[in-house]
Amino acid sequence: MKGALQIMGVLAGLAVVAAFGVMVWNAAHAEGTVVESFAVPPDLAARGLTGEVVAGALLDKLGVVETPPANSVNGAQTISAGSADDVKVEIPETGISIGELYRFLRKWLGHETMVGGDVVHTADGLAVTVRINGKDGASYAGPEAGLDALIQKAAEHVYDMTAPSAYAMYLLNGQRTQEAQAVLERITSDPASDPHTKASAWNALGILYRAARGDERTAGLMYRRAGEADPSFPQSYFNLVVLEQEQGHVEAAFLLLPKAINVFEHNHEGFTQRARAEIRARLHAQVAELRGDYAGAIAEMKPAEARSAGSRQYSYILRAARGLGYQHDGGAGAWLAQQPMPRLVPLVAVNRLLMLFEIEAALEHWPAVITMEAATEKAMAQADGAADINFFSAVLLRPWLALAKAKTGDNAGAQAIIATTPGDCYDCVRIRGLIASQARQWGRADWWFARAVQEGPSLPFAETDWAQSLLARGQPDAAMEKFKASSAKSPHFADPLEGWGEALMAKNQSHLAVAKFALAEKYAPNWGRLHLKWGEALYYAGKMDAAKKQFALAVALDLTPAEKAELAGWQVHV
Repeated sequence: MKGALQIMGVLAGLAVVAAFGVMVWNAAHAEGTVVESFAVPPDLAARGLTGEVVAGALLDKLGVVETPPANSVNGAQTISAGSADDVKVEIPETGISIGELYRFLRKWLGHETMVGGDVVHTADGLAVTVRINGKDGASYAGPEAGLDALIQKAAEHVYDMTAPSAYAMYLLNGQRTQEAQAVLERITSDPASDPHTKASAWNALGILYRAARGDERTAGLMYRRAGEADPSFPQSYFNLVVLEQEQGHVEAAFLLLPKAINVFEHNHEGFTQRARAEIRARLHAQVAELRGDYAGAIAEMKPAEARSAGSRQYSYILRAARGLGYQHDGGAGAWLAQQPMPRLVPLVAVNRLLMLFEIEAALEHWPAVITMEAATEKAMAQADGAADINFFSAVLLRPWLALAKAKTGDNAGAQAIIATTPGDCYDCVRIRGLIASQARQWGRADWWFARAVQEGPSLPFAETDWAQSLLARGQPDAAMEKFKASSAKSPHFADPLEGWGEALMAKNQSHLAVAKFALAEKYAPNWGRLHLKWGEALYYAGKMDAAKKQFALAVALDLTPAEKAELAGWQVHV
């Protein structure tokens, strides 16, 4: 029994040592913000306004301030109340509780931010003083009835001192732009700011200039400074990609994307699990879209859409609908109309109009484009938070309106509208070529197409446009070379493959065109013109039954008036 008791004593001692070791390890790895009990006057405590109550109120305010908005990609910081660890178990012969010992170890070994303070009476009411780690104090005085507002100011001071970049975003989300800018400029000019904090501040300044001021140029400068301050800060790359696309600098956006993906994959610890999956899907979908691989882009977004809800989910639905439009799928608009819509806040409604506008342009429904442009531009101007409407319209809307004018016979109107668009906008430049081609100004068209290829050497769209223009003027060999070049850049882009097939038909090589049409179908299965031309190629290749099948498919798909007339002639013929 004596031996057993000795063994039990040894085991108990080992358990105590192990427990103490765990306590030390946990204390050394403690992080976050701890709010300690405030010192309060006895009369307030007697009325129930104890130090713990004041600490709890501050804790609640910090929780509101530090919780990211619903669309944030960042996780909230850890906040706890100091009294939570006040375990009333005494260590024998010392009078020190285990909770007190643990708090001592956390302060000594951990990395927590300790927040405390006091409440005192003043001649006019009360004054709340808050301190962070025993310093960085601030006092706020006012009437006793305004204690809640004083605690709110104290919480904002804590957040400003412990997470200034995030605090500035909180101010910006609350439309407190001037205060946010002052905080961010203080961070960027502080030599003691670490690279990550500085990058976060530059990035937030970019968001401020873009969203609150409509200053796209300065926003881009801010995002670039964020990347220079900390090359491992992924948000600056995301925002710069979006900004470059909005400015029409498609090549710049395309070249930035691989860097953005690489930086994100190596530095995504600060993002929520959901955000990681969504950002990864969005970045890869953008790469696919800029290569004309719309089927691939939709496939990238599908899992993210399934994991999302509300307006976030609807944003993926909108992009999928636009992808269908660029695949020349005439059912894109009807499919979008069938999708359940969240509560349409102004910006979501504007994005929906923009996507519908792009779908109509992609399907070459030119009268609808002309009708929708004015309504879309008006909605953009009325939306809360919309940036410079003239700039956005000049890049996103007016180029397609100009092309629609040209396609409906108003060449003078097309020229007047396209002249108002930026000269460094990729789509604006290539559409200048399409307008010139529509007017049969071949030399002018070639000049603009060549410039567009120079503006976007990695992109397939301008060369595809140029090839179509060459084909329209009876130059199938030259057209085929452009289609080949475009397809080499983007093998999953259906348009150059279909055009290549048409060029082969123009050279009386319909038997070779059939293979190109079959390949294009993999990436645009519901394209009416594709099936129409495929049927023609099969007819000329002597495959009558297969031709009839393609014509039958084309009947049920979206076609322009000219294509419908052509199909009607073939149906009579076969």
